[in-house]
Parts: sequence; structure tokens; C-alpha cells
Amino acid sequence: MGANSQAVPVPEALAVILAGVGEDLAPHVRRELLNNRLDVAAEFPSATVATEALREHRKHRRVIVTRFRSAADEAGLRRLNSALVGWPVVALVDLDGDPENLFRANRAGAAQVVPLPLQPADFRSALDAVN
Repeated sequence: MGANSQAVPVPEALAVILAGVGEDLAPHVRRELLNNRLDVAAEFPSATVATEALREHRKHRRVIVTRFRSAADEAGLRRLNSALVGWPVVALVDLDGDPENLFRANRAGAAQVVPLPLQPADFRSALDAVN
């Protein structure tokens, strides 16, 4: 580098927290995260458990990937967003004949919603949008 040039900081890739993704979907999500050069920092069985476990670790920004199955998941997603302000949530949304789930996940605070079945291009776009 020349005398006048400065090093430009390269942003670190965000680590990802999986919260309630489910055993059936988790391998696919992990594979796509690996394909996108993102690391899984932790996994939790639900958004509620993740909220409790992560409350004290808010200083390091993370991306949370969670599964949204039905209206019953709305409260857990809202708690997660309230407790971890600034941590974007990507909701993988089960439609199961109810496209309203996309809107529910969005209203509950998901920064990005990705309909299931998981399509790599859609997931990549959601990750790019929050990274």
C-alpha cells in the first residue's frame, strides 16, 4: 500500500442463529448457509428458547432464521424481535394452504419471509437483504 492509502475494513459475515427450524428442515438450511459462506453460531428448538438464551448476548449482531408454521408462532416471533432489537429475522414460512402466514410473519417482525419449500435463490436473496 502507498503512503496515502488506508486499509478498507471488510465487513464480517454475520453468524446465524437457528431458532425452531425443525429437524426436517435444518439440514437444508445449514447446507444453504454453508453455500452462502455463513456460519451457524447456535441452534435452539424454538424462538422462545432462543429469546431466553440470547437476551444477555445482544452486543454481537446475528441473523436469526426461524420457521413460522402458523398463527400460533406469531407471539414467539414478536418476543424474539422485542428482546433482540437489531437482529434481523428471516422467517421460513409454511404456507400449508394459508398464504396469510406470509403476512402474519411479516407483521410479527420478520425482516424477510421465505415461503417453504425452501428455494435456494429465495433464501439467498433474503440473506443478502439482511446482511
